[in-house]
Amino acid sequence: VKVRGFRIELGEIEATLAAHPSVQQTLVTAHQDTAHETRLTAYYTCADGRRCAPRSLREHLAESLPGYMIPSAFVWLEALPLTANGKTDFRALPEADPADVATAEYVAPRTPAEETLAALWAELLKVSRVGIDDDFFELGGHSLLATQFVSRAKAAFGFDVPLRSVFEASTIRVLGPVVAVLAAQWLADNFGPADTELAAAKPQQAKEPKKPMQNEDRTRRSELPPLQPADRSRPLPLSFAQQRFWFLDQLEESREEYQIALAVRLTGDLDRPALERAFQDVIRRHEALRTTLTGADGTPVQTIRDPEDVPALKWTDLSASPQAEARRQTEQITADDGRATFDLAMDLPIRGRLIRVTPHEHTFSLTIHHVAADGWSRDVLVDELAALYTAHRTNTPSPLPELCVQYGDFAVWQREWLSGERLDADLAYWRGRLAGLEPVELPLDRPRPAVRSGLGRTVYFDLGPGLYTGLMRVAQESRASLFMTLLAAYQVLLSRYSGQADIAVGVPIANRHHAETEKLIGFFVNTLVLRSDLSGNPSFADLVAQVREHALDAYEHQDLPFERLVEELQPERDLSRTPLFQTMFQLRTPRNSWEFFGLEAEEQHVPWTTSMYDLTLEISDEDGVLSGRVEFATDLFSVELIEAFVGHFRRLLECVVADPGVRVREAEFLSDDERDVLVSGWNATGVAYPEKCLHEWIEEQAVRSPGAVAVVHGDVLLTYGELEA
Repeated sequence: VKVRGFRIELGEIEATLAAHPSVQQTLVTAHQDTAHETRLTAYYTCADGRRCAPRSLREHLAESLPGYMIPSAFVWLEALPLTANGKTDFRALPEADPADVATAEYVAPRTPAEETLAALWAELLKVSRVGIDDDFFELGGHSLLATQFVSRAKAAFGFDVPLRSVFEASTIRVLGPVVAVLAAQWLADNFGPADTELAAAKPQQAKEPKKPMQNEDRTRRSELPPLQPADRSRPLPLSFAQQRFWFLDQLEESREEYQIALAVRLTGDLDRPALERAFQDVIRRHEALRTTLTGADGTPVQTIRDPEDVPALKWTDLSASPQAEARRQTEQITADDGRATFDLAMDLPIRGRLIRVTPHEHTFSLTIHHVAADGWSRDVLVDELAALYTAHRTNTPSPLPELCVQYGDFAVWQREWLSGERLDADLAYWRGRLAGLEPVELPLDRPRPAVRSGLGRTVYFDLGPGLYTGLMRVAQESRASLFMTLLAAYQVLLSRYSGQADIAVGVPIANRHHAETEKLIGFFVNTLVLRSDLSGNPSFADLVAQVREHALDAYEHQDLPFERLVEELQPERDLSRTPLFQTMFQLRTPRNSWEFFGLEAEEQHVPWTTSMYDLTLEISDEDGVLSGRVEFATDLFSVELIEAFVGHFRRLLECVVADPGVRVREAEFLSDDERDVLVSGWNATGVAYPEKCLHEWIEEQAVRSPGAVAVVHGDVLLTYGELEA
């Protein structure tokens, strides 16, 4: 059953409700209400035959279940109705009446500001309505959606709502007054005293400010200037990220680790010309996909190709081969396409291929260089491809709105924005935050090579449906997100593996502050270094709180490009490692299917043989079901070690969900067999020795291996032969 976009097990709710001391039998049903939303109703019986207060049942469930799993009504029955066969008679179940409803029920927004907030949340969270007591994170919100909310609030209100406030005031009842205060400050800065509710509701109706903001105590992010079209009469500069990719391209041959490879299986009656036109339309629409990087007097600039200079969609027909062989060849072709590199000065940063497997099965293969796209862009591209294919297939106009800005405009904006006091403030924060940072030294299967090759493999795994609910409960208790909770667990495991208490992990952040960038293709993503201190053996709950604070602080300073940070900090150059951090963590909400007219679309795994870092842990949250993958450097780790690492991560999560108060050094992650080997097997060192004096043992060893080292003292080594001489 899906509720608010989350897949849930009714049996889990029934079992939790049955644990209430007064409840005997339970049954939970799902139904559609008049607004076409799925609602849950709990039916229950009690041993003493008396009704329980719905509020007490709700509070009992709230102790261990997220809000979307709590029924909206609790109906008491003397006995569950049964059919003649002894099965539950669902038709005989009564409807809930008002006395069965457990508050908190829906409470409508009361002010224009609350109405605006509710509309923004409903749009982002994809629910029909949001009440002022609904919690942003219980409705399915997470860090990325909170970031999107901030950019949309800026567009709606005219001033910034700090990201931290969403975590600290996660209901509209609490957030509304925060917005009112920000509105009053905005008006005072620009016009003097005025109606704060008008500003909070529709500030865009206000006249232009007479003077710039003067209050230096305001957060820097409230000064974020608008993103506007840049002057195209002169060459466009590279963004900081583009400059890094250009530099790497000059330093070494382009490598596949800097590319995105995607394959989508399309099943049905496919219109090949319609798909090719859609593919070319997307490239025409986004300048980033038509951009090469060329040098002008030694300074690289963006060169944007003409909209009509777009590549054709490559075509491969394998339908004459047996289906199994055609699929094998398809997998090989998509892998080869993903590995083929780009010349950033000559090639457009995108390639596409359509492979015909059978008359009714095709694979669309796509390769994009990161210089033109990030993970967010990938979803934008396929969404637009599907929409434009449908338009061409049905001979209807494109449903996509015109783009008011392009990635080149962002590059100009970024260069102008990140300068002066703003740049100095971000640099000062990160300089202090990362002072004295040391690499995380994980146990390796192989010696670290002098130069990192970038070769890698990927191990996929599932975490199972049961962990999600417990992790969300732990997150909510710390007013944190699922991302923060999983990151804390990852840092615990890295600490236990390395024996270090100072753990830094790289995390990607969307870096799309302006609402206009949400539908753009381009490399906007930035990398933050999140550092945690596990010394003192904190509880896991305390570590989650620490991660939350550090993450929120880092979000306030997320504008500084990672490339600029490395340039400023100048860590010791080491070609065997990536700078500042060697492990990455990411939480994704994947899009594995899209709506192409008349076709079923499903993403396929593309075999990948690179790793940008020593270790990358990526968790996917798909309707409350967690899965993941570990991308790892094969120069350093074996598949067996990584599979063991995954098992340890799973068991660690089970441990901290069962007891968030567990100390991080005591958190269990070994299996029973592993613990038995470590505790008993490796300590079974008893050996029967014959009765001899020590000097006799040394004499015999000197005969057997005179060149073996016997004594070490500082830099002085003595062999058994030298010791005996």
